[in-house]
Amino acid sequence: MSEIATPGEIPVCTWVRMDLHGFPPNFIGFTYVDREAGLSAKGGSQDDADVVEKPLHTVRLPIPGLPCTPLSEAEISQLGLPAMPSWVEECYGPQPAPGTVWGRWRHHPQLAGRFHPQFPDDLQVIVHDGGPRRTNRHPELAWVRVTGDEQDVFVGRLLNRPHQLATVSEGNEFQFVVPAGSPHPLMVTPKYLSERSDWVIQPCNKCGLSELFDAPSDLIKVIFPNAPAGTMVAFSSFCSACGGAQVVQHKSLPPGQAPPKPGRNAKKWWQIWR
Repeated sequence: MSEIATPGEIPVCTWVRMDLHGFPPNFIGFTYVDREAGLSAKGGSQDDADVVEKPLHTVRLPIPGLPCTPLSEAEISQLGLPAMPSWVEECYGPQPAPGTVWGRWRHHPQLAGRFHPQFPDDLQVIVHDGGPRRTNRHPELAWVRVTGDEQDVFVGRLLNRPHQLATVSEGNEFQFVVPAGSPHPLMVTPKYLSERSDWVIQPCNKCGLSELFDAPSDLIKVIFPNAPAGTMVAFSSFCSACGGAQVVQHKSLPPGQAPPKPGRNAKKWWQIWR
């Protein structure tokens, strides 16, 4: 028997059967991600000779109350269906791995209570061009449609046109995280994520934000332009959310050499070298 996926758990890149109340009859379709419209399925009657490569019907998913039933391997073989029609990646670009459950992020504890009540994949995210050390463009709060996730890093597509940002545009996809101390998720770059695991970021002393708007290496270049490359292991920076102070230290910093908390009388504590 085929496994029935609920409307919130529709597998991507999978042949499915749906009861569309007879229009068309015996509907089968292939699920895919449209970067503009989200999760969709193209198909038609299973008796249509062109249902694979020239499907006549597009269905935007999920449809409340209409379950999707993935076809079994036996059904796929009997109907002579390919693993993936040629039009999928030609027209809609790279797709998630076949069988990936669409919408699993809706149940992620870090996103609980953040989604729009009528659009279950949409939430507000802080988007930006970087922190105040690197740009004078202010961050903006924008609506984003979640399209994927990997552990605690999420992927989404920007639904709004930014008012004054230069590095992100309506329709762009980007990654974001949910920092401690922030009322909203925060856009991050691949460079930031590649460096993040090497650093300990102390929460802001005012708002508690636990992430940076910029990659540590980019901040070091701006704050300490004369520091030899790869030698800075601890520094402080203004919080990009509230203007407070954040202490950032490399995990290679020996025990006992952690910098003091920022204060008015602290002088050049950040100049800790390898």
